Amino acid sequence: ARLEAIKRAKNCHGEDTLFIHPDNSDHQSMLKKFWREHKHPDEEIRYFERGTGYFDVRDAHDSWVRIELMDQDLFVLPTNTHHRFPAPRAPEDGGDTAQNLRR
Repeated sequence: ARLEAIKRAKNCHGEDTLFIHPDNSDHQSMLKKFWREHKHPDEEIRYFERGTGYFDVRDAHDSWVRIELMDQDLFVLPTNTHHRFPAPRAPEDGGDTAQNLRR
């Protein structure tokens, strides 16, 4: 119910569910892709349905700030913010899934 309310409030039209787990055949390529610094012209909304991960963002002084996201956390990244998504915690520590909502 919370996720549906977020989608309506943020006018999201699409979503991806990411399962980042060492048993996935494309695990290493996913880690490389998300580790690269990038930005988006629209805000990015991340909702961690379960698991724990990190999100690195550049601050006003061009330094990296690491944010830990856990079960049921919602994170909204403003437009054109440089960021990267480093490897989540190991599965035994609960870090295997993130739900990424897009407009």
